Amino acid sequence: MTQMNFSSMARNTRGAGLSDCEDQVDMRRLRGYRLGRVQEQLKQRDLGAIVLHDPINIRYATGSRNMTVWVLHNASRCAFVPAEGKAVIFEFPRCEHLNDGLETIAEVRPAIAWYYFGAGDTVDSKANAWAQAMADLVDEHCGGNQRIALDHGNFQGTHALEGLGLELHDGQEVMEQARVIKSADEITCMNHAISVCEAGMARMREALRPGMTENELWALLHETNIAMGGEWIETRLLASGQRTNPWFHECGDKVIRAGELVAFDTDLIGPYGYCADISRSWLCGDGKASDEQRLIYNLALEQIDHNRNLVRPGTSFREISE
Repeated sequence: MTQMNFSSMARNTRGAGLSDCEDQVDMRRLRGYRLGRVQEQLKQRDLGAIVLHDPINIRYATGSRNMTVWVLHNASRCAFVPAEGKAVIFEFPRCEHLNDGLETIAEVRPAIAWYYFGAGDTVDSKANAWAQAMADLVDEHCGGNQRIALDHGNFQGTHALEGLGLELHDGQEVMEQARVIKSADEITCMNHAISVCEAGMARMREALRPGMTENELWALLHETNIAMGGEWIETRLLASGQRTNPWFHECGDKVIRAGELVAFDTDLIGPYGYCADISRSWLCGDGKASDEQRLIYNLALEQIDHNRNLVRPGTSFREISE
């Protein structure tokens, strides 16, 4: 297996930087583009608005971010995004200032927490109050269009919305289709996330040695990502030796031994919230790969080369898949 100078790769990986002779990411332009994509999808479906609870969707539509991972399992903030105009953020208490300067947002209100952990036995009354706030915004911003989308919603909230006469539609489809086309600013952000991921992988490759645990190796990717402005890693997909097959074992305290293959999938959420999903397999130690390992490696390489050669201008995703 080819050995590479990963120290050099880590030093030379390119990240975002200020320059007076190159175009830079324009965050206002980026936010405007993404909000426009969401509103374009709403109009195509004749939807008056979308209500977002998923913090990743909130960030895409508005640029607003707060306690992302925690909010993924505690629905303590949301956004109302009309098909025309600016969004209204319902923010976690005493965090309203986090939205200062975001031109995509018209108003910030205190969130109405109606999930059980936050509301307890007042869930129903809180859900009704939340639904009334959404209905009032629909009346104010949607020109009589009672068709709205939701990305997520517990049944108490959805029942309350329907009880107020609103017609509910799938909001996740809206958001996924909005993301399909990337702007130049987004592509720059994606490239930056990939650079951070490559730097983390370079540190991992340099540090890999017999006797370290899978967790110790995996931690280097986390550390590099956070140090370079990244955010979190979605999974724990790193395994060594016999744990690499079947795939999807999560990394643990297993000691990596000389001659074992180490495989991982980064699933890294880097700077600006963009993902770098890269897979690598390495041989631990200075010895040579076994005949079986070389066979496995060549089969994988053959599959990658075959699939790469299918990607040509004018070829559809369906044709490639078939």
